[in-house]
Amino acid sequence: MAVNTDVSGAPPLEILVVEDNKGDAFLLMKFLEGCSVKNHAYVVRDGMEATEYLKRKGHYGGAKRPDLIFLDLNLPKKDGRVLLHEIKEDPELKDIPVLVLTTSSWEQDVSEAYDFHANLYIIKPAEQDRSQREMRRPGLRRGEWPFPANISSGAWRNPGTPCSPKVS
Repeated sequence: MAVNTDVSGAPPLEILVVEDNKGDAFLLMKFLEGCSVKNHAYVVRDGMEATEYLKRKGHYGGAKRPDLIFLDLNLPKKDGRVLLHEIKEDPELKDIPVLVLTTSSWEQDVSEAYDFHANLYIIKPAEQDRSQREMRRPGLRRGEWPFPANISSGAWRNPGTPCSPKVS
């Protein structure tokens, strides 16, 4: 679990990371640890475990509702595409922003993710050291949160990037 401090005094952002690759999960957790926004992050390793966490079943009975989900698409037990669709169809979960973080650059995956209302689609670089560089945007200082503070409100969109949500 990553716990960070910020000066705003705001409650921590609850983050669910759904990632089966231990190296990618580690890099994302290190990134979150260095952010200026206070957060609690929890990693689950497959789509079925993510469903149990989100539905607070089994040993996840006391899990907090996430404010933000980082979701890999290529997951064991339940595919991330199926999980994204289930999240966005569930009245209790559909307003949680979902950032797809995956190696798939296939146009159909990108389109489907946005059709299922993903808030952002990020393509992971193949090499881990390059992945660490990609997690920081140009012009950001180390540890600076790259997303607006109100991301959990669902109001944030990132128009003007190649992977922007479709605007109707």
